[in-house]
Amino acid sequence: MELTRYLYIKDEVEKAFLISMLNKSDDAIFWGYELYFSGFQEEAFDYLLDIAKMAFQIRLLDCDQDNDMIDWVLYCKYVWSLSPHDSHHQ
Repeated sequence: MELTRYLYIKDEVEKAFLISMLNKSDDAIFWGYELYFSGFQEEAFDYLLDIAKMAFQIRLLDCDQDNDMIDWVLYCKYVWSLSPHDSHHQ
């Protein structure tokens, strides 16, 4: 069982993040930060991407809008993965 920085069970944080995203609740920010700042940065991006893919497959949205959101999450994950000397944002 993995715990987060505030001693929440990691799986429960992911569930709370998903539920708050689906409910369009401001709590999603807290749960996303809890996952990210607890040392699960890569998992947080992967999970956010999974949520985006699930949401866009379930809801019938404009294809371009779907692709833009998924592209944005992938870009954020890419920027996060850069080492400081690889980034042009210094």
